[in-house]
Amino acid sequence: MTEVAAGWYDDGSGGKRWWDGRAWTTRQADMPVPTASFVPKPKLPKGTRWAAVGNPLSKLGGGRYLLIEDHLFVHLGDAARTLHDVLVTDIAEIDVVQSTLQKTRGLATIRITVGSGSDSEQLTLDDVREFREGVAAIRATIAESRLALGDDSTPDPTPDPTPDPTPAPRPHASSSPRASSSPTSSVETTPDAGGPARDFIAELAALAAFHRDGVLTDEEFSAAKRKLLDL
Repeated sequence: MTEVAAGWYDDGSGGKRWWDGRAWTTRQADMPVPTASFVPKPKLPKGTRWAAVGNPLSKLGGGRYLLIEDHLFVHLGDAARTLHDVLVTDIAEIDVVQSTLQKTRGLATIRITVGSGSDSEQLTLDDVREFREGVAAIRATIAESRLALGDDSTPDPTPDPTPDPTPAPRPHASSSPRASSSPTSSVETTPDAGGPARDFIAELAALAAFHRDGVLTDEEFSAAKRKLLDL
């Protein structure tokens, strides 16, 4: 029997397949060569401001998180595949916690409190790699949504996005300079104890007006918001 050298040959189906010298392989001439760096990106809905997935060690049961318009969707990775639809104006607090293991993996957990008092509910966005971007996007969306509704309250300030394993205790809501009927709020002050408190809502409104009038580009507006919110 005459041996056929390895190479690309017509396999009878109209396409070329690789012959290894002894048998046909599964390689076809028009088949793209896989690369380890290629990871297809999911198509996100219009209006998406931030999206992330959980990265548990087990590689199973990771949550999916999506901020679109003024809603935060928290799809837990549990067996029940629980989905929470949270209106951002209902978020009272945003916190970031990071264990030692998460820190070594470049991950953190975003913890949000929805509502206030006995009706409050806490949700966790676990093992998120883009946690800094997520906190910035959620806080900016809250501020813009409340500004549009004429509500000048803001959620409690978020701690350093790379916190220690044991977060510092948060100030009690009663320490807020001004009482409010809205969920727990606080107003940041300048480091100078004798200086007046900054009016972040007024500054954000001014930035929004500049952006609306075309004075600021989208990138400049986003950068200015992050600087204003100290993110």
